[in-house]
Amino acid sequence: PLLEQFFTPELVRMAQPALHLTEEQQSTLQEALDRVEPHLAQTRKLLERENRRLLEMVKPDKLDSAAVMAQADRVLHLQTAPQRATLALLLRIRDILTPEQQAKLKEFKSRSAAFQARIRQASKLAAKWKAQGRDLSSFEQARQHFEALMSAGDFQAAETLLDNTLKGLKAPPAAPKR
Repeated sequence: PLLEQFFTPELVRMAQPALHLTEEQQSTLQEALDRVEPHLAQTRKLLERENRRLLEMVKPDKLDSAAVMAQADRVLHLQTAPQRATLALLLRIRDILTPEQQAKLKEFKSRSAAFQARIRQASKLAAKWKAQGRDLSSFEQARQHFEALMSAGDFQAAETLLDNTLKGLKAPPAAPKR
């Protein structure tokens, strides 16, 4: 529930054409991403190392409980660091966006969630087509067009395209030409 109040970098990128981000917003967003990504990678490596160290500490029959607890505290602290960094990034993204842009993103998220079941259905039908050796080029074109419409914020056209694509995918194969 808490994270639903924020916008991921991926969501902002997908909806960027509809958001009309200023150059300053784009730059600030990129700087925030550039700062957090190396920190997250470094923390993941450190966490792996400290987890291995903790595992080695609990293997012997006789344990040094105080040392194990101290190492467990280090691991637990490292586990929360990526979550804190991610939350800081999400807060920064929200600060960068205007109320109007946030409203567009909320609508984008809502519409995207509403489409998810139909998108999964279309993907399953496309997989069946592929298994049958049918041509998927029209599906691929529709998928790319759908993504462009969603990015542009044209939800009505995206929904119409999705519904038409589903109808096409449900249609039986055309009879071979004689």
